[in-house]
Amino acid sequence: MLVLDEPSEGLDPVATEIFLQLLKNLAAEGVTIFFSSHQLADVEQIANHVFIIDRGELLIGSSVDCLKKQYRRIRAMFDTSVQEKELAMEGVKAIQADNETLYVVIDHNLDRILEHIRNLRATKIEVMPMSLKEIFLQSLKVR
Repeated sequence: MLVLDEPSEGLDPVATEIFLQLLKNLAAEGVTIFFSSHQLADVEQIANHVFIIDRGELLIGSSVDCLKKQYRRIRAMFDTSVQEKELAMEGVKAIQADNETLYVVIDHNLDRILEHIRNLRATKIEVMPMSLKEIFLQSLKVR
């Protein structure tokens, strides 16, 4: 087992990539690696599981793959103005309205939310993945 705290702190980009590759190789050999980092791009590149903690409280604990499957950003366009409250439902974490466009962040319930958006007569719907950094920032906003 290897325990690291901010392991890429102070490293230049080339050294960081070499170091992360070394960690990946160790993990492939069966070494368990636990590290704490604010460098979310590094975490996303190497981690299988993440825990997001704020002021001692666990906000998220999940596999990176599961988080990336659950969290999505949706952009829905309409012919007429739509109110944010029309999309308040289970799984919706954030809604922002901009005239005839709604921007929605979800953490589960994708199919049901998309069905609801279609029932509101959206003319165009885009579903986009979110990075670990975006998921982290969104989890702190909700509090």
